[in-house]
Amino acid sequence: MPHSYREYDVDFDDDRRRDLLENSSDAIGSVANFLQRHGWAPGQPVVEPADAGGTLYTWSLALGLEPVLRVRDWLAHGVLPQRKNVSTENGGDSERQATLITLEGAAGPLYFLGYNNFYVITRYNRSKNYAMAVYELAQLIRQRYQEAT
Repeated sequence: MPHSYREYDVDFDDDRRRDLLENSSDAIGSVANFLQRHGWAPGQPVVEPADAGGTLYTWSLALGLEPVLRVRDWLAHGVLPQRKNVSTENGGDSERQATLITLEGAAGPLYFLGYNNFYVITRYNRSKNYAMAVYELAQLIRQRYQEAT
């Protein structure tokens, strides 16, 4: 932890002090620095709901959280993004690498395709539940912000 503190902390508000404990600007800026240095791609997707039909995908659950298969590979194994069309133009979405994320829902398993930005969140905390909570909280904050402006 001390190494991470020294490696990623930043003086985000330019007060010439790096203070993650008392200064929320420095704390948030330091998390952003960590994410950026681990490959966060602004404007790129994080995760999307998917349907997993059949059992062709079950072997993939052992692959972990790093996206190593292309969306088109997931399609071939019966994992379908819930959006209607997956773009194949100029490589499009079908060439984007993803991992299959399974979470427990009240009515059974929930499936998602997780992209590089989801993996980057898990570099901060390895839990897929943590990463999904961070993503969902960010979506709620964005929604409230957009409603207020």
